[in-house]
Amino acid sequence: MSTLSRRVDERKRFKESLKDKQFLSPSEAAKLLGVCRSTIYNYLWLHELKAKQFRGKTIIRRSDIEKLFDAAPSYKKRGNVQKGKKTQNEYYSLKEMMEKFKISKRTVYRRCEQFGIPQIVEGKRTFWRKEDVDVHFAELLVQYDLKDWYNAQQIEEIYGMKRSALNRYVLRHDVPRIQFQNVTYYSKNHIDNLKRLATMPDENYYTVQDIVKNSSFSTFQVRYYTKNEKLKAKRVNRLLLILKTDWDSFVAKYQANHLPEAPKPQELNPFYTIDEIIDKYKVKETTVYRIAKAQNIDVFTLGDKKCFPKAAIDNYFVKDNPSPELTQWYTCEDIQAKYSMTYNQVASFVCKHHIPRKYVGTKPYYSKLHVDKEKNILQPEDDYKTVEELMAMYQMTVHQVREVIRFYHVPKKKCGKYIKLCLHDFNRIIEERKQGIIPAKCDMMPQDSLSV
Repeated sequence: MSTLSRRVDERKRFKESLKDKQFLSPSEAAKLLGVCRSTIYNYLWLHELKAKQFRGKTIIRRSDIEKLFDAAPSYKKRGNVQKGKKTQNEYYSLKEMMEKFKISKRTVYRRCEQFGIPQIVEGKRTFWRKEDVDVHFAELLVQYDLKDWYNAQQIEEIYGMKRSALNRYVLRHDVPRIQFQNVTYYSKNHIDNLKRLATMPDENYYTVQDIVKNSSFSTFQVRYYTKNEKLKAKRVNRLLLILKTDWDSFVAKYQANHLPEAPKPQELNPFYTIDEIIDKYKVKETTVYRIAKAQNIDVFTLGDKKCFPKAAIDNYFVKDNPSPELTQWYTCEDIQAKYSMTYNQVASFVCKHHIPRKYVGTKPYYSKLHVDKEKNILQPEDDYKTVEELMAMYQMTVHQVREVIRFYHVPKKKCGKYIKLCLHDFNRIIEERKQGIIPAKCDMMPQDSLSV
């Protein structure tokens, strides 16, 4: 009894607090009317009760609640309402609208919300007034001549376009479309004209494919120079068209400034094709592209073939393609037995000194000439000088001496705490440079020229 009396007292205090209050919140209005708060929001949504919305707060005027009862209609029992007659004569149900207008449930709700058609909810069923629906849904009953329209399946069969590509295409070109019996149709005239214009050649423009086919530029280079040089271009369908006069003037300017970098297509002698590299060096096509990328070797497109500079390719493969003058070879076991080295020492030695090698099956062989030369078998002890001695003999700086040593692979050996260089090879290189001859690298010299 104490709990019940407390609740009665709380209600009395609450009613007394609302006695002189002119503006109420939804919760206060619900307690005043004896309903839940969600019912108040339903009244607001059905426009049966007025309210003012502020940011984060809804205010209901007390006088508006009292006005609801000023001209209230007489009470009727719910059992007297003839729902069947009402829905048949004045209102459409959801199922009737879907069957009559050939549309989906989602389209019904979307169009009713779009045109502001009020709905009436009775239990679990929803109804719309026929007068409002017929006005805004009349266009769905129009009979179209479908001979002038394509559906998505017809476009896919005729032009080979997928649904995602079709959606982007019609939006980009603003193609008219209609919705008939839950199927989207697109203007046949617009689609055919756009596709016809895309296939018609324009004599004033080049396509990217034409430029790549008739020049040494790749597709990436054509698009790059078109953007950066601001050449006049346009896009028809998915093709990039470049104005002929702009491109011809750019090519003339480019060839004048970059003639060695952009050779003419007919100059095929300084280049290997991809097939020639595969046949000569017995490598895969993917290996060639990987080497070109790692070594920054330029790739040119001549006609429909990819070409690479001969000099750059030969310089890379020279260590794996030794000179035919090398006839004597060591196996790994021979080097181990002769010089008392382990397998790991041999592997480190041949990599450190760039020893030419060849393979018979999967077994490697190493040049006997170069191995013996690095092991100081062919050169006498007095034929080696230190860097300081070479600087004094040839009046060179330390940087000049080291440049010759690194570039021409001058043989060297360690004597105590000093590194000595082969005087014979160093003298040959200096003399040939004075005579204007390009010296050969020491590890590429034949055996006769190395013997003193």
